[in-house]
Parts: sequence; structure tokens; C-alpha cells
Amino acid sequence: MKRIILILSLLMSCAMDSGAGAETFMLLDQDGVVSPVQLTVIGPGEVEILDSQSGFSVLPRNECIAFLRPTPTPVNTRKPMLHLHDGQVLPGQLVKVWEDDHVLWEHDWLGPLRVPMDRIDRITMRLQQASVGVTPPPPPSDLDVVRLLNGDVVEGFVTSISDPVVIEIDQEQDTVESSIPLDRIREIDLFGEPEPMRDPRVWTMDGTVATLSVLELTEDSYLRIGDHEFRIEGDAARLSGPGLRRVHAMSLSGSTITSLASLVPITTSTPPTRLPAAKPLVTDRSAPLGLSPVELRGPISIKYTLPSGPHRFHSTVRLPASSEQWGDCELVLLVDGVQVHQSRFNAGHTVSQLDIPIEGDTLELQILTGFNGPVQDHLRFEYALLLPD
Repeated sequence: MKRIILILSLLMSCAMDSGAGAETFMLLDQDGVVSPVQLTVIGPGEVEILDSQSGFSVLPRNECIAFLRPTPTPVNTRKPMLHLHDGQVLPGQLVKVWEDDHVLWEHDWLGPLRVPMDRIDRITMRLQQASVGVTPPPPPSDLDVVRLLNGDVVEGFVTSISDPVVIEIDQEQDTVESSIPLDRIREIDLFGEPEPMRDPRVWTMDGTVATLSVLELTEDSYLRIGDHEFRIEGDAARLSGPGLRRVHAMSLSGSTITSLASLVPITTSTPPTRLPAAKPLVTDRSAPLGLSPVELRGPISIKYTLPSGPHRFHSTVRLPASSEQWGDCELVLLVDGVQVHQSRFNAGHTVSQLDIPIEGDTLELQILTGFNGPVQDHLRFEYALLLPD
């Protein structure tokens, strides 16, 4: 019996090592808990995982919110990018044919797509840097905006996206139509409102962020994907997607959560002696589901508007190693002005796991100065999110 247990342990160890990080994900489960796992199979109803403590496990699919890489991965492409209002990003090539208010787009593994113009947020034709996903999107405008390679900006109403791009420009009491050659354009930014995310969704290392009708993982470590809503009619659905090594994250029900990094502060206040004034730092704006670490340097007080309904606030809050020598501070959470949590951080207590029921209009985070004054009062919120209760 001992020999069998030893053999099983060795097999598990080999399986874990064989992934060599390429198969390692952080599982965000329905309780808001984040834990490292080796992902082996995602079926229509169940998920198979392997971890170092419990070995192989089979979980109901609806208990798994998302699978995320433990470290950020830069986008590995220089191709043009088609951004949709619901957050999908499709690297590829513009087909230079305009078809009845639809853009024709060629994606490497989704194939030819026919995308309605009113679903498009922007098309980036020339990238300014390789890690395009890290760059926050341009500020919103109530007009369509065409940004040229020479830095010029043309505003108006885009009527055709092919070669050339046609845009109507209001000039005094007249409307002028301008045609701009495609090779002069850096970005086409179309007016429109953001749309909610839908599941299931996959993030791949070529920069793709795509919502699919089916998202499963087969035993040979390749995705099984269903059709995309914009695939050109008549093109056969490709059941095989990219390999797991090319996948950065997968959301099975991540549209239900609200990340702390995605919330816009209502107010941020710091003492006048704090120069420069402290602000929340979102360290990875390209993080799937917005689950970037958020760093706060105290003393500080920040208020956010809460989503409606009861939620639980989950996060791992950490005093970074660089702040352990002098850092000593208190974290206070208030909902509508009522304190719901308080914890202290210093060299003797560097980490807290938060799981706090929250319901109200506003959430306030305070970092208060401890024994050593406002020195190294630095906290990092990891996987900070609001999960419907």
C-alpha cells in the first residue's frame, strides 16, 4: 500500500512538473477563493484540476468563475487590433471591402468575421508599442475620431471603413466628406457606449479577447470552441482552438463579478502634508476581468460607488516586503459611513484575507497611520473583487 501511495505521489509530482508553469492557473471559485491549480479538462458540466494538496479533483463547472495566469503576460503581436464595445479584442487584418455598415475582418484562428459598425469601439491600425493592452484606451468623444500617423486628428462621422476611410466633417453650416488613405491612419475611434461583458470568454497571448458560444478544454490541452457571433455565414465552425499554452485566462462566469480596479473613485483624500497626493495605483490595466493588483499608500481615504444588491468583498491584502521594516498601518473599511472591518499591518502581520459582506451605496477604504508615522504605509490588494452574495 505504501508503495502504491509513493508511486501515485511521484506521478502527481511529474504531472505538476510537466506543466512547468505553462498549465498553471489561479482558480477563482464561486466563493471568491483564489488558489493555484493545474488545469487538465473543461467539459460542458465539469472541470478537472490537479493541485499539490488534494491531487486530481473534479468540480462542477458552475463552481469555477475563472482561470487566470499567476503573472501578467504581455501581448505578443504587432497586428492591427479591432476593439468592440463589450471588451472583445480581435487582432487581425482589415479586409478592404465595405459591406453595408459592416467591417470585414480576418482573425488568425476565428477566421473571417463580419462585424457591425455599431459594435466597434475602435480599430488600431498601427501600434505605438508592443504591449498595446497595457495602454489605457483614449478618452471618450461624442464624435468619431480618426488619428493619423503624423499626430493629426480628424473628427466627424465615419461612413465607410475600407481604403480609403471616409469621414463626414461638419464645417460651419456645411458638411464636407473627406477620404483618408488607410496607410496614413493610426487609429479609428468610433463613438458609442460600453456594453456588458458576456461569458464564456478567453484571453490568448496573441492579444485576442473573445466571447464564444462554447469554451471547453480537451485532454490534449487544446481549446474546443464554438462559433463566434460575427463569423461570416457559411464558414464552417472550427471546433479546435489554440493550445492551452497560448491561453492567458478563461472566464466561465466572470461577468458576475466587479473588480476593485474597475471602480472609479468618487473621492480621494490625503493630508495636505502628503506630497504628491496619493492615488490608487492599478498596476496591470490589461489584467483579465480587471483583476489587477491595486496599491494604496497611506494615509489615504478613498470612496467608491457600490454595485446594487448584496455582495461579498474578497481580497488578499498584503504589506509588501519593501515596506516591512517601517510599515505600520491600519486598514479600515466603511459602508455608508459604518465600519465593517479593521485590521493592522506591520512586520509581524503582513497579510490578511478579506471576505466581508457588503451592501449599500458607498465603500470607503482608509489607511490610517500607525506607530511609525506616515512611513512605508503601503498596502497591495490582490484579486480584489465584489461577488454577488
